[in-house]
Amino acid sequence: MTDCDLIDMGYCGSPYTWSDYQTKERLDRSLWTEELQNLFPCSRITHLHSSTSDHSPLLVAVSDAPVRQSGRRKALFSFEQYWATHQECEEVIQRGWQTAAEGDPMSKVCQRIKQTGKDLFKWQKSTFKFRQVEMRAIRARLDDLMKTPFVASDLAEKQALQAKFQELLTQEETLWIQDLGLCG
Repeated sequence: MTDCDLIDMGYCGSPYTWSDYQTKERLDRSLWTEELQNLFPCSRITHLHSSTSDHSPLLVAVSDAPVRQSGRRKALFSFEQYWATHQECEEVIQRGWQTAAEGDPMSKVCQRIKQTGKDLFKWQKSTFKFRQVEMRAIRARLDDLMKTPFVASDLAEKQALQAKFQELLTQEETLWIQDLGLCG
């Protein structure tokens, strides 16, 4: 590091990036030069939570100006692929499709599609609304566990939290893949 004039970028989040059954350490780092630091002064490194690895991933956000939040736009309804993994999804679709409809056959189809979409939207809101809250809670607890020195009794809890977090991340990944139009 010294020979190449590299500087540790620091970090946000847990002070540790690696753990095993007996210890925790900060092994993973991002480095840059003073020139890059001057070009991108608002850059930051965040230690994310690992799910199955013993190393925490690092999120490197490179920026020369503070990041501003953009306004929200109204989301259009779309069927989310991970809903299909839930046992109630098919029932919700069947109920929506059995809605009484009037008019010519095409009008009936349109009315039933619209009703099924409303039913799915209402169902997903009540069924999955706590996923993000749960993910934040798990991340916070994992962060607490990583900030403290190694305690053998915390290992089982950490493994259970990582497994649940991985399950939630898999749901998120399915959502992102669908949103990006990568599934076929």
